[in-house]
Amino acid sequence: MPARTSRWVRRATLTVALAGVYVALALHGTAPGGWRLRTLVQSPAEVAEAARRAHRAARLDRFAEERVEPGGVLFIGSSTIEYFDLAAAFPGANVINRGIGDEDLAGLRERFAGAIDATACAAIVLYAGAVDFHRLGRPPEEIVEGVDELLDLASSSAPSARVLLLGILPGRGHSAAMAARLARANGALQGLAAARPMVSFVNTARPPVTEEASGALEPRMSRDRIHLNQGGYKEAASWILNADEAVGRLLGA
Repeated sequence: MPARTSRWVRRATLTVALAGVYVALALHGTAPGGWRLRTLVQSPAEVAEAARRAHRAARLDRFAEERVEPGGVLFIGSSTIEYFDLAAAFPGANVINRGIGDEDLAGLRERFAGAIDATACAAIVLYAGAVDFHRLGRPPEEIVEGVDELLDLASSSAPSARVLLLGILPGRGHSAAMAARLARANGALQGLAAARPMVSFVNTARPPVTEEASGALEPRMSRDRIHLNQGGYKEAASWILNADEAVGRLLGA
């Protein structure tokens, strides 16, 4: 083979190898342009699901590494909990954040009892069902059934722990039909809490976090369509502090 042809073959081989390395890195999210490239071989839904799984795995790894003092207040649920700056909201309190963004009831159920056992918590603040309601569009009855199972797990794993069950937050600009569906879900969740002596319900779908007329999430209290901003969390923290005397004491009320 002529020397010039041999050099061309080596260069072409190296180029193909480097391209293969880049594609592999991009598909695994460690090189720029990965999302666009992944959408060429996966549907947007598959890409989003892969991102959810990767985020969940990273959060679980972090939880496993974190050491906490027993007797604290465990905050657990989806992204509304993950984004909650607990140290700022409850300064000096023993607070434990176990939120995982975009986690549905099935995912929460998988880790719920384990999180209670691992943290040896004295109280639980639970935000569950929002992903099932907003993203998955599940009926209120199905959501309430799933939350009831979580409350059963809390009762068996930590029978002396108080539980604050947070109502599902609305979204910005939701329709009248969505508002009615949310009211049905939150009404049933409140009923669950009322039937259990160790559980209190915190109504989060109320002003000033929501608009007076529509009941939708107040833009001034939210960072995006379904998440609170700093002002919204300040209101939520005040509701939590006043919802249950025993939990309030643990949080420094």
